[in-house]
Amino acid sequence: MEQQLGCSRHAAAVAGDFICVCRLTTDFFVHGIERYFDFDGNEAAFRLKYNDSCGSNIDKILEEVKAEWAERLQKYRRSEEVHQRIRERYVPLHPELRKFSEQCLDPLFLELVQRCRKLGPGPFKIEDLKAAGFEIVVPPAREPDGVSRPTGGVVAVPRVFTPGFLRKLTEELVHFAETGLEYTRPNTMNRNGGVLLYELGFQSFLDTLVQEYLNPVCRVCVPDDFVDKDAEASGEPSVLDSHRVFTVAYRTADYENVDPCTKKRRTTFRDDAPFDTKLTVHTDNSEATMNLHLAGDWTGGALNFYGKLGKEESYDEAVANIRKQKDAVKIALQRNGGDAEDSSIGMACFHTGSEFHEACPVDSGWRLNLVVWLRSSRMRNAQCPMCNKCGPGLKVARVGEGEGSGFTVPPCVQELDVRL
Repeated sequence: MEQQLGCSRHAAAVAGDFICVCRLTTDFFVHGIERYFDFDGNEAAFRLKYNDSCGSNIDKILEEVKAEWAERLQKYRRSEEVHQRIRERYVPLHPELRKFSEQCLDPLFLELVQRCRKLGPGPFKIEDLKAAGFEIVVPPAREPDGVSRPTGGVVAVPRVFTPGFLRKLTEELVHFAETGLEYTRPNTMNRNGGVLLYELGFQSFLDTLVQEYLNPVCRVCVPDDFVDKDAEASGEPSVLDSHRVFTVAYRTADYENVDPCTKKRRTTFRDDAPFDTKLTVHTDNSEATMNLHLAGDWTGGALNFYGKLGKEESYDEAVANIRKQKDAVKIALQRNGGDAEDSSIGMACFHTGSEFHEACPVDSGWRLNLVVWLRSSRMRNAQCPMCNKCGPGLKVARVGEGEGSGFTVPPCVQELDVRL
């Protein structure tokens, strides 16, 4: 079975098995109020820090945060156990998908990759990006203008994968949901319908996709958070050398997981968990992100982009200001799914990890997205993008294979091992 799933055996020897220790105590998302909280197990300290802002809701919020904290610790402790169980028990529907081939990529995307390889690292002017084959969703504006946040820009491509590959991958994900096997929830914000592709045996496939194809593309279109010009000048290229790839899903309350006509499952949602219709304002734990419309039949669900988080800026204050200044929003990608002529299934957008964005509510149906978080060990070993603590000697924790966080030891220092 392990060979059938095509698991990469070199994962334990590459960057990605360590996390910054901040991931154990920060950024626990409470859906009811759409806010992040920090918690290290000390309830008294939590109450002291948040009592004024939470008021009479403090007890309810604390219980939810404690549950998220416990789940995250368990995730890191049991990730290898969960992955091993999937490897042993899951029978893939399309095992051939795990072996990478250029035939899974759209011909026009392959042409774009070739142009990007020749161009080298950006940033580039808008006309150069258009000539390379990118659609400009949000034009780069890297200097503050007093109204909107600076942004590295957002670009889109109409296709990355062929329709046949997308169909088979969707069938695989729906098939896995049908099994009811335990899996690792990709993050605290998305509650249902998503899965880590690593757990389904796609690590080797994704390694090739990222190293050979997405790297040159991101170096051209969204270089701001990882391209080091000084290093490039000395002959050491800036690369995205680790990744975390997962799906996220959204649906409306009246959309059923089982098709009423065919009686077959048509979504990736588990029946016993809450679901999401939207995703509030946030940044990504990445240096660059690819977000691809994988499947679904939906209306609404626009993606809004708001500009980058400043290096020394308070995250909570930034989110509060974005919510107050909706007139400054950059709205894009409001396209529908299904078989309509304007369907955006297969389309992918690229943006920097530090770009604030949100997924607005779907008005009908369901949508499944493939999210690729791309990470640079060079950048992360120097500074954690989540807590902003700097190296050398950044403290990290050892976790199971497949986390793809991008930290390496050395130069980081292992403080603890959270695995069972």
